Amino acid sequence: MKKVLSILAICFMFALSFPATAPAPHCATDCNDEIACTDDTCVEGSCVHTRNDALCNDDDDCTDDYCDPEVGDQETGCVFVDNNTCDEGDEGCTPGYWKNHLDAWPEGYNTDDHFSYHFGLAITIRWSEKGKPQDEENPTLLHALQAKGGGESRLARHGTAALLSSAHSDVAYPLTLSEVLTAVQDGDIDTLEEANELGCPL
Repeated sequence: MKKVLSILAICFMFALSFPATAPAPHCATDCNDEIACTDDTCVEGSCVHTRNDALCNDDDDCTDDYCDPEVGDQETGCVFVDNNTCDEGDEGCTPGYWKNHLDAWPEGYNTDDHFSYHFGLAITIRWSEKGKPQDEENPTLLHALQAKGGGESRLARHGTAALLSSAHSDVAYPLTLSEVLTAVQDGDIDTLEEANELGCPL
């Protein structure tokens, strides 16, 4: 009997050596914010609402989907933005438009940028500010738009117009920037000219 009591005493003293663990604080209210795209949890007594973009998937490859309760749908909090990957594109602006509307050029493209800088292609065009056109090597984008005649001059005109149209957010151009670069490097002027003459929305 004494042995049993001794064992119980030891167990009791052992238990007293470990402080009781305080219960985790609880949130005073239900943490559900009733916004479908957030994960709602209680962390150390405070509600935490974590945005979960995966909950906004609309299974549409033509949109970029994300969770933003501040600007998204009132119930779901989701935002679905057209990513332009499904647009066929039925607009384009001609070389004449771009050379006469310099203020409409998309951001990041300047009149004194060299054609070779954007296209990785060295060309020689026929150009002159006044008088008879002369050969000009390594032309700027503006000079490329003003180039006279066919051949590389025609390629420079339509290549530059296609570059600006594809880069402009308000032009639903049928070719991507990558496709424009490839067409220029392949000398596919007809494709570029056809796209540039679809009609300018600007």
